[in-house]
Amino acid sequence: MPMAGAMDGSVAIAPNFHLFGGYSNKEIDDTSIDFDQYRVGVGYNREIAPAADLVTRVAYEKFDAGRGFDYDGWSAEVGVRGALHPNFEGYVMAGYEDGDNYDGEFYGRVGAQAKFNQNWGVSGDVKFVDGDTQWFVGPRFSW
Repeated sequence: MPMAGAMDGSVAIAPNFHLFGGYSNKEIDDTSIDFDQYRVGVGYNREIAPAADLVTRVAYEKFDAGRGFDYDGWSAEVGVRGALHPNFEGYVMAGYEDGDNYDGEFYGRVGAQAKFNQNWGVSGDVKFVDGDTQWFVGPRFSW
């Protein structure tokens, strides 16, 4: 069974701009196979309704499986993020990614966040790309 760990984060740098990044490591049990993925980028959001924003993002992507198997790439995505309730928000995104030694492809991403209080919550994200589904669930801290 594969083992994995990940961390994502973002920070607002202006009213409508944010920086974001993520790191994940996946290891496959009973093998020496593991790989790291990195993602850093900038995003822009614009209010389209009182509780919804149009969000666009571009990112640098890095995949490193060691032994010379790695690639650099980029991604761009656009979607809608909205508050469905004061303690619950969700988003849906469409994106495209491409890079070295990698055929570009479109993907979809959906996610949500449940807020327990002002600082703590839980978030989840699922990315659907040709033949692969990647998911992330974890605690969220906001300040």
